[in-house]
Amino acid sequence: MPGTRRRAVPWTVVLVVAALAACSSEQPATVATTDPPAVTPAAVATTAAASVAPEPAGPLQPCELVTRAEAEALARTPLLDGIRAGGDDDATCTYPGPTDGPVAQVEVFVGPGAEKYLDVERALGHVLEEVPGIGDEAHQEPGAIFVRQGTTWAAVRLVRLDDKAQYVEPMRELARTLVTRL
Repeated sequence: MPGTRRRAVPWTVVLVVAALAACSSEQPATVATTDPPAVTPAAVATTAAASVAPEPAGPLQPCELVTRAEAEALARTPLLDGIRAGGDDDATCTYPGPTDGPVAQVEVFVGPGAEKYLDVERALGHVLEEVPGIGDEAHQEPGAIFVRQGTTWAAVRLVRLDDKAQYVEPMRELARTLVTRL
């Protein structure tokens, strides 16, 4: 018609119509006559949960492997909040003693740095006692304990100026707790 404008048809509409036409020209061999299953909110939630992959566990946090309260119990003195350092795969947490208190510090290592710390202690000729019953492997020297659970290493070092023998068993107890968190 003269004077009538034609509207342009979007290409997506043309493609969708063409695809539907192609699909409808094929006849199915059988036709299902049963009603589809009822969709309930529980079924939707179950299906959604099953289709989502579980989140991988995040990197281990050394200040969560040993809490401030646990570090204070080990050091037998008040400590300051933990200071985290390092990357996701190799981290430390240091609980320093306050400047007006006794010399005290608890350090927690997790990851390759913990294993490297053990290797350095061995290379220096430090005597390390094997401690059975803690993780897959555990070694202790005065002032430090090293544990492995699976492929993950962790270490706890205690800095105190008094007799380190009094801390041997408390360090082992803390290591037993730490291993459950690896």
